[in-house]
Amino acid sequence: MQEGGKTITICSSASHYKKPIFIYNEIDEDLNIKEEILGLNPIFLNTRLNIIKRFI
Repeated sequence: MQEGGKTITICSSASHYKKPIFIYNEIDEDLNIKEEILGLNPIFLNTRLNIIKRFI
C-alpha cells in the first residue's frame, strides 16, 4: 500500500461515496497512517481475491 496523503485521499473519497475499500495484504504496524485507514473500515483480502465477489 502506498503511504501518505494520496492514499488517505483516495480511501476517504471511496468511503464518502459508500464504496468498499479493499486492502490486499495486512497493514504494517509501523505505517504512519494505519489508524486513519482502519477508521475507514476496509475489507482485508489477505491475498484472497474471491472475497470481492461478495461485493459485486
